[in-house]
Amino acid sequence: LAHDPANAGARAFLARAWWARMLEAEAKADRAEQAFYEQRVRQFDDGPLRALLRGDGALSLRTEPAGALVVAERYVEDGLTLGLAGRRELGRTPLVEVALPMGSWRLTISSEGRQDIIYPVHILRGAHWDASEAPVPLPQTVPAGCVYVPAGPALLGGDEGAISSLPAERRHVPGFFASVLPVTMDSWLAFLNALHAEDPAAAWAHVPRREAGLDGESDRYLARPDPGGAYQLPEEDADGDTWHGRFPVFAVNARDAEAYAAWRTRSTGLRHRLPTEEEWEKAARGVDGRTFPWGETAEATLCWNRDAQQRGPQPQVTGACLHDVSPYGVRDVAGGVSEWTAARLPRDERRGVRGGSWASTLRQARLAGRFEEPVLRCRTYLGVRLVLDL
Repeated sequence: LAHDPANAGARAFLARAWWARMLEAEAKADRAEQAFYEQRVRQFDDGPLRALLRGDGALSLRTEPAGALVVAERYVEDGLTLGLAGRRELGRTPLVEVALPMGSWRLTISSEGRQDIIYPVHILRGAHWDASEAPVPLPQTVPAGCVYVPAGPALLGGDEGAISSLPAERRHVPGFFASVLPVTMDSWLAFLNALHAEDPAAAWAHVPRREAGLDGESDRYLARPDPGGAYQLPEEDADGDTWHGRFPVFAVNARDAEAYAAWRTRSTGLRHRLPTEEEWEKAARGVDGRTFPWGETAEATLCWNRDAQQRGPQPQVTGACLHDVSPYGVRDVAGGVSEWTAARLPRDERRGVRGGSWASTLRQARLAGRFEEPVLRCRTYLGVRLVLDL
């Protein structure tokens, strides 16, 4: 090309070579490399790759009931976080191969007499997001304090920077309701006091506590009430730390979490349970495989973790970090408390744990990260979030 800048064969060869590099970078989610290679493709392509560069795809979607209005907004980088832009009405369901440019989108599905539903989609290059075979149920009501995570595919794993991330895989995850916030200390007190009225020993067994020492005994964080009395939070504990009813509950083990879920099921008539790892990750990341709930930028101040605190790490009230919110509206998934899941691991009766906490580093806030703990282990940074079956 130095001797013959207009040589069509050489230009086409280089365009295809840079195109292959660009696809590799795209598959790795390396945005900087992808942008560099894309610029080179555009420099040498004389037309054959133009449509592939645009990457336009299509969307098909059915809902139950039909006739729901679908509005699409595109996720775009807005400083440190992802924002929404380009609002457009796609029509009413069923939608059949409606053209939609590649990228990550938030669909809002509105049906008369029902709560609006958030339905993220991720249009891959030239691909068809086909949700036409099984309709998306639009529930008449969403339980208080919950959001609806509709059934569908989600990109899970695939983050080399996260701890113990699984390989990238697009999986179908059935629909469920997810609690917006982790279980709070006030909610745990209600559980303890309901148990205390029936069986004081059972209530005492589920009080948040320090990890057992060599003698096997654990110090409870709450004082044991007299018969007929009630559990209360201390204004200040033995370490001089203040407590708040809106703190997420912590220092409870997996058996405690399961007992709380069973009590909530009895109290409400709705089946509450711990999430599977796939449910937790989809509720936290959406469907596009983002690294953090706010996007790709590793910024400690956007969630409540130890790297964001000037003094020693301490808990924070739930919902305090405005950017620690998933595409569905689930909050405190990158920081706050790490959370027990229902994942049963055979080694030494262990459970999977997901999410960052007030005591963890920013690396542990990466949503594909995973670790495990023995079912009876109590950690001051380990709490509970529940999901509900449809």
